[in-house]
Amino acid sequence: DPAMPDAVVLDVGRRHAVRPGVRFEVLRDGRPIALLQAEQVKPTLTIARIIRRGLTPIRAGDAVRSAPAAPAP
Repeated sequence: DPAMPDAVVLDVGRRHAVRPGVRFEVLRDGRPIALLQAEQVKPTLTIARIIRRGLTPIRAGDAVRSAPAAPAP
């Protein structure tokens, strides 16, 4: 979405136990290429903000998995 260039839509949401603040790794060929954080969570989808990205752009079809929680400040 051009209005939200640092956002990604995921096809999981509250029904999948996603909550705001949950982090996800984006994988391609089994390697992490980006780190996301859930911002807006709907029943079946999540809008996540890209908080770290590598040189490889995120594409539709990339795998996503839960990332370890961020360390406490």
